[in-house]
Amino acid sequence: MATIKLTPSTLANSNSQLTVTNSSNALTDCSSTNYATITNTNNSTSNRYIYLRGFNFNDVPSGATVNSFKIRIKGYYTSGYSQAMSVCNGTTAISGPSATSFTTSVQTREFSNGSLTWDTMKGYGSDFGIRVNCRRSSRNQQATYYIYGAEIEVDYSTGPISVTGVSLDQSSANVDLGDTLQLTETVTPANATDKSVTWSSSNTSVATVNSSGLVTAVSVGNATITVTTTDGGFTDTCAVTVSPVTYVDYVQTDTLVEGKEYIIADGNSGSVHVLTNQSGGSAILQGITATASSGRISLSSGNAAKAKFTVELETTGDTGTTLLKDANNKYLYTDSSNHLRVDTWTSSMASKHWHYKGESKHLLWFFKDTAGNDGYTDTSSTYKYYLEVSGGNFTDNHVTSPSLADTTTPAMYIFQKDEGGGSEKMYVKENGSWQEYSKVYKKINGSWVEQPSSAWSTLFDGGTNYRKMN
Repeated sequence: MATIKLTPSTLANSNSQLTVTNSSNALTDCSSTNYATITNTNNSTSNRYIYLRGFNFNDVPSGATVNSFKIRIKGYYTSGYSQAMSVCNGTTAISGPSATSFTTSVQTREFSNGSLTWDTMKGYGSDFGIRVNCRRSSRNQQATYYIYGAEIEVDYSTGPISVTGVSLDQSSANVDLGDTLQLTETVTPANATDKSVTWSSSNTSVATVNSSGLVTAVSVGNATITVTTTDGGFTDTCAVTVSPVTYVDYVQTDTLVEGKEYIIADGNSGSVHVLTNQSGGSAILQGITATASSGRISLSSGNAAKAKFTVELETTGDTGTTLLKDANNKYLYTDSSNHLRVDTWTSSMASKHWHYKGESKHLLWFFKDTAGNDGYTDTSSTYKYYLEVSGGNFTDNHVTSPSLADTTTPAMYIFQKDEGGGSEKMYVKENGSWQEYSKVYKKINGSWVEQPSSAWSTLFDGGTNYRKMN
């Protein structure tokens, strides 16, 4: 590790009524015993600045790793106004770094760096500087400041920085058969020279992993995913359990019933985009690609859970109004940009939530305009985004910005969970290929016993006989 002090090469002032004597004395580090004198002769209490600039950032060797830096200035004042100092880019103060004001005795002030990084500061180049406000405290008082020097002390390393460890963002995970899981590693320290890693799976017949940490579940079972640093061979692991996939069928509908389970899709028949409430901090709904065939969508249990909404009748407001609520008690609504969102209920959402008119089979959001009229009677461009049933499909009408649907043929679809029985399916690997089945039997004490779908994920222990039926 090495240390270097960068010093300014220029001292500039913001106003001709600031006079500077012996300016070269300030163009050194904070160990100087000589000073430059700055006098404010302006007949005003307005701010007047001097700038120490021209730090040669290239004095830090190319390729070196900067571990830390400190910005300092040395000086005092005998008369004037005590004013906080700042670092600046050109004449504009940089938010974050600050230093205590000068006093009437000689002191070296060090800036708190705040969020300022070495790369950002270096990027300002010759525009980076330290700014001192040489302000008069009254019109009839001359302000005098003394600057001894300024410095940026830099600690840096030119040799390689060794890795000290690695960690994964998950220590265990459950993955449905055929799904993927992204694992992310964190190598320490953050400024290590070689942060490359390799990935491996203890059982590639169950789960594989690529060079970026993306795990693919290929069969039912367990596997340990290991990340290893190239430098030092540090490791961390994630225990992955791959479960059979249960599928849930949904059938297209044009009605909403309280307490029933629904999913929402935009697009057209064939390939559709299922909206999911698992959207992170933004609350804007995301999508899952699925295929609709004969008015039916089959989703894996995991994706179905993410896309599921239930209907709740509104107890206040218009009769027939419904709310769509997810598993986390967050409600579906639309913001002013026509984004579908989920969030906790607030009174401001009262004019933005889903609204179902059973007699005319209208499903709307943003159904109130500025005058309080129902959206489907509104002919203005305000709050008029709604769906109408046509041929069993909810189709878009009066959409000012059709960002929620296929832009070629906008259409929105509502699907209800098929509760008619026999709709749940699973995949079983038989003779080297995956087969779809709706029933599974286990041989118990010499007899075949049908197993409930809730038990499918625990069936495959590798040593029990099963019979599968379509």
